[in-house]
Amino acid sequence: MELMIDCGKFSSQEEDFLEESQLQSIEKPTTSNTTTHRSKKLKTKAKEKTDEEGDAMLEKPKNILNTPTDEHTVFGEYVASELQQLRSDERKRRLKRIIQKAIVAMSEEDEVEFS
Repeated sequence: MELMIDCGKFSSQEEDFLEESQLQSIEKPTTSNTTTHRSKKLKTKAKEKTDEEGDAMLEKPKNILNTPTDEHTVFGEYVASELQQLRSDERKRRLKRIIQKAIVAMSEEDEVEFS
């Protein structure tokens, strides 16, 4: 493809094309500025949302660190972890019932002994 530059007069079609392209180039910065402004607004909103999500993600670890733990809490977390490791939903239900029955039985014994 050759590029020829003619410094002579333009035809009426060339003048129309030049006027159109000049108009487009004049309009582009405005559109570009608007787009850039909108883009900056969206980026700012996205950053704010990310910051909020980050803060929310930090809340749980903060709560965990601020929660006093005792031997019963640790044991409860152990039981929960073991339940989560079971793959069979039926075994999970059976183990929960066994634990619940054991708790009820111990509570009843405790009531008898200390009432």
